[in-house]
Amino acid sequence: MQVVGLGHAWRCHNHLEDDMGNPVEPITLETTITDLIEQKHKLTRERAAAVNHLTCILALSPMFAKCKTKLERLRAHSQKAREREL
Repeated sequence: MQVVGLGHAWRCHNHLEDDMGNPVEPITLETTITDLIEQKHKLTRERAAAVNHLTCILALSPMFAKCKTKLERLRAHSQKAREREL
């Protein structure tokens, strides 16, 4: 879900226009990472949302990797349990 939110924040920002009707500077993964590293505080709502979603993705990635590894082991154990029941 966080990846979807990140993409949505980018799309919302990249469709914005300034007061003169010119497109604003688009945000990309590179600019989002720069905003995160520099810990900028005065960001537009969309840029702040992009930084927030990227932070969540980076924070949750190790947990997802561990869970995936555990699930592969547990799947083998559940197959053995099903065979015993039969």
